[in-house]
Amino acid sequence: MALILEQINAKGLAPLSYRVGDDQSRVAAVIDPHRDVHIYLQRARELGIRITHVLETHLPPSQPPLLKLEQKNGR
Repeated sequence: MALILEQINAKGLAPLSYRVGDDQSRVAAVIDPHRDVHIYLQRARELGIRITHVLETHLPPSQPPLLKLEQKNGR
């Protein structure tokens, strides 16, 4: 297992999020996703990985990105 940690800086409110994954199994988790979830899905396609988990350390007041990322990721 090779741990991958990537900091993702999206412009706007609460811009920092993270991708943590396993390079061998090609799976990853996104921590504190930004509302605009296409950046995570696009990056996953570029790297050939699957997003299998989404972790929120604080919930935004409206339209949680967790739900959007799950819906667009087919979960």
